[in-house]
Amino acid sequence: MSDSDFLAVITINGGSSWARHRIKDKAIANVAKIFRSDWGRLFHLKKGDERTVEVVDVTGYDDICWGYDAEDGRRGASRKFSGFFFKNADGTKGRIDGSRIEYTKVKLS
Repeated sequence: MSDSDFLAVITINGGSSWARHRIKDKAIANVAKIFRSDWGRLFHLKKGDERTVEVVDVTGYDDICWGYDAEDGRRGASRKFSGFFFKNADGTKGRIDGSRIEYTKVKLS
């Protein structure tokens, strides 16, 4: 049995889909299905379309979140990805080190 824990995230405009699994490849496969289901009609996504997945090794972290910072205060301004963050049951919290993040491509299923 694996003690690993992976979070796979695909972002699109202001939204995202995610999947978490102890097996990295399963997290990636699951998020590809979820992403197409969540956003397929709105963005006209088709089976076989390719997307970038951010895969984060979240082993040892309880709650995970991610977000964006506005680059300026204007409505509709571009947004910059601010990172992945954790909060554990013992109260510790912080930013997840970028060395735990891997980028890969996946075809939507």
